[in-house]
Order: sequence, then C-alpha cells, then structure tokens
Amino acid sequence: MNFVKRIVLIIALVLTLPLHSCSNKPGNIPDDLPQTEEIYDMNWFLKYNSEFSYIEGTDNVTAIKQGLHSDVFSNIRIYDGYLYVNFQGDTMRRLNPSTGNITAVCQKPTCFHNTKDCPFYALNPSEFKIFKNKIYFSANKERRGESGTGWGYYVYDLENDSISRSTAKRSDSTMFVGEVLLTSDGYQYYYDLQYDEVKDQYHYYICRYSLDSGKTDVLAEPEDGNTVLVDKIDGVLYYLDGIGFGIYHENTGEKEQTYKGYVENAGHDGEYFYFRDEKEYLYRMPIGSSTAEQLTDFPVRYYYLTDQYIYYRIREKVIIGKYEDGSDADIESQKVFRMNKDGTGQEVVWEFKDELNNMNCDYFVVLGNYLYSKFYYWDDSIKNFVEYQNIDENGNAYLLRIDLINKKTLFIDITP
Repeated sequence: MNFVKRIVLIIALVLTLPLHSCSNKPGNIPDDLPQTEEIYDMNWFLKYNSEFSYIEGTDNVTAIKQGLHSDVFSNIRIYDGYLYVNFQGDTMRRLNPSTGNITAVCQKPTCFHNTKDCPFYALNPSEFKIFKNKIYFSANKERRGESGTGWGYYVYDLENDSISRSTAKRSDSTMFVGEVLLTSDGYQYYYDLQYDEVKDQYHYYICRYSLDSGKTDVLAEPEDGNTVLVDKIDGVLYYLDGIGFGIYHENTGEKEQTYKGYVENAGHDGEYFYFRDEKEYLYRMPIGSSTAEQLTDFPVRYYYLTDQYIYYRIREKVIIGKYEDGSDADIESQKVFRMNKDGTGQEVVWEFKDELNNMNCDYFVVLGNYLYSKFYYWDDSIKNFVEYQNIDENGNAYLLRIDLINKKTLFIDITP
C-alpha cells in the first residue's frame, strides 16, 4: 500500500471509509498551518449555499431495509420522517427535513451533550439503528466512566427519554450492534463471536436471546467466513452464510439454502432482495426465490434503496489534483445515479461540477426529493483532502443536502 498522505482535520471515534482510495484518505490539519481566512478558508463552500426551502416528495423509505453496506458506513438514519445524525461521536441530533429545524435527541434541558451525563456520550457514530421508538447503539465504556474497556451496548427509549443497557449476552463485541434491533416476539437477535473447533477459527454466528428466560440460542452458523443477518420477514430469518442466502424457519427450526453464489451488501424493499456479486454488479431476487436477476453490467460502489428507485455510485476513479510529490490524488466518481427497481431508466441525478468540482459526497441517504450526506473536498492550496466527517476547528459541523429537483446544495449547520 502506498504511503498514506494525511493532513489531520478531525480524529474520529470510528473510522469510516470515504469514497476515495485509502492511500489518499484525508486526515487532519497540522498545527503549524496558517489558519487565517485569507490563506485557508475551510468553509468556502458556504458561498454556494442556497436558501432553505422544502418540496414535499412521494419517494420515501417506508418498506426498506437497507443493505448492510449502507447502514454501517452512513452516520445518518431515517426514522419516522426525521434524520438522525451523529458526526462528532458525543451526541446525536435530529433534523426535521421539512422545516430544517435541528434538535438534540437527548431531552435533558441542562445537558451540553459533551459529558458522560449525556445518554449518547462517547457514541460510536456509525453503529446505531432505530426500531420501534428505541435507538440501539454502542459507546465507549471507559469514556463513559463505566467499568471495563471496549464498547458497551445501550438502548435509548425515545418516548420515555430513558436509557438502559442492552440485555443480549455476548462473548465478545458484535460486528454491528444494529442487528440487535431485530427485537420481536420476546427475542433479540445479534451476532456473537464463537470458536469453530472443526475449522480452528473464530466466526460470527447469528444468535437469539430470550428476553423472558435469558436463554441464548445459536441459530445460524457460516459455511464460509461469517454470517450476516439480512432481516426477519414473516417469521423467517434471512442471512448470508458465506456461500449464498440461507434461511432459518423459527417455527420449525429448519434451515435451508436458497440462492448459492457470492453475495454482499444485501438489502430488501419488502418484495425483492438486492445485493452485489464478486464483481460488484447489482442483482435483485424475489423474497422467497432462489433465482436472481442481474441489474447492472458495471461495478456499483454503493447503493441506496427508496420506495421507487435505486440510487447508486459507480466504481470509477477521477483524478482531482496532485500531491506535493507529484503523485495523483484520486476520488471516486463525482456523479450520483438513479435507476428504476428493475434496472431500467439509468440516469445521472447529480454531479459535482463548476464551483463544486473539487467536492464529493460520502455514503448518503435519500428522503423525498433530497439527498443527505457527509462530504469532503480537495484543497489545492494544501495539496490534500479535507473531510467533514466531524467538526471543523471552530466547532462547526455541516451536513450536505442536495436538492435533486432544482440541483442545488444546502450545507446545513448541525453544530451541537
């Protein structure tokens, strides 16, 4: 791997993977860099802010279970018409998309959201999900003043403004705590790291924890690699087992293999599963079927499902500038595409160009007529990338909103 050229802007609690090569990943600004506005204007993009307006859209995410890829690498969740956002790692904010109003999820009137008294303090920003008015998340136990090290797992009740420890028992930290959100019929479903004596290695298994008896059962083990839980639909668990789709019937305990083949980043819309193969081509398959339909003949870097469309990025590098040593600085394609659920009607819905031709968005979500994302840009004056994955040196945090109808950008101040 090439030498990593970093300029540190923010030390993130959890490193996410931006849509440019790892060797070119931005970092933090050194202390000796002049910080005057004339020499280095970090917030130059605010000059291209549009005024806030909102057009009600019909394309939502009512029946969508996003692919694991989308949920893990996005710091944004959509729930009950709101966007829940966490960049900094010490608190969580909620955006009303129709009004632009930003509020803290924590309801304590005297809380500054930057101490261990806040229920979301030391939150792992990319590891939270929301299900039936409860936020499931992990946080750093040591920073929260609790015994032990590593991650603790918590449940925040949005209705009662209360927090509790997650009850699911684990032998080790989970891969993605979000899967604990599959709470139904008195059970929680989660990953657990267990030792495979036959293969002499550890794997992540899908487990079920009874909220009544406290009993834990292992439901699914991998054929190769790790199990990845996709969802529970009509009493059936759908999961990836390393060689394709596996299913587990809870009423009978029966397991079976459906689709066989390489599968990653599987999600569904209540009717079809969507996933990528080893070439990153996108497929869909009717739920309950074993036959998949190919949607693209090109690599899809990232995709996001809505009720009506598939929004996606393609795997294509763009040279954006030169580092000080003369080597190329590249990022992924600066275009966002959209297509119908059957793969037809592929079109570009957004492109960073003109005044914003040095910018790119990160893993995004779409709600109605708007795309929301973190963002980063290339700064030729310092020969490196600047990434807004948390806050700038003035304590400001911004969320990018793209109006897909009027093709305008709005950088929303979500400063705690």
